[in-house]
Amino acid sequence: MFNVFLNPSFVSEYKVDPIIEVILNPLQTEGLRGQLPKIAPTKVRTSKKKVELIAHEALNRKKGFEDLPQAEKQKQIDEFLAKRDIKLKEKSFTVFITGKERSEMQKFMASETDKIFRSIITPGSLKAAPPEEQEKILGRWVNLISNYGKLNLLRMRMDLPIIEFRVEDFNEESE
Repeated sequence: MFNVFLNPSFVSEYKVDPIIEVILNPLQTEGLRGQLPKIAPTKVRTSKKKVELIAHEALNRKKGFEDLPQAEKQKQIDEFLAKRDIKLKEKSFTVFITGKERSEMQKFMASETDKIFRSIITPGSLKAAPPEEQEKILGRWVNLISNYGKLNLLRMRMDLPIIEFRVEDFNEESE
């Protein structure tokens, strides 16, 4: 029995995923954290204008909304938002996120981050870059995906379809 501990019959090797390696490199070498995927927030702060634009888009689906005078449009926007418990008083607005919404947002952010990172981290691409550059490039994508998640949360609250995140729309961001 003592011989089993001294002479194991097999050796296990752990092969690191190159994506994880590139994500962790700036953290391990320089302590940089901007490239780490974000956790879905418990609340989202956004501008009054953005909320009104999304509400306007939702109401545009109603026939005749575009033909209404501006005062009537604003009244309908206010009523639309009030039905959804959204009160716009200041220039900014805070949306408190339910557990289910937070879970959906986290799934969206995780799947999109994985998809983006796998498309931009190719063998030899970012691996050779210095940690600061790795953090800068990956951090931009992490922030963009997080912002998309927040925007889609607002859209879901207003019964609008979510906007699909497409890498092609932001290709110049990664260069």
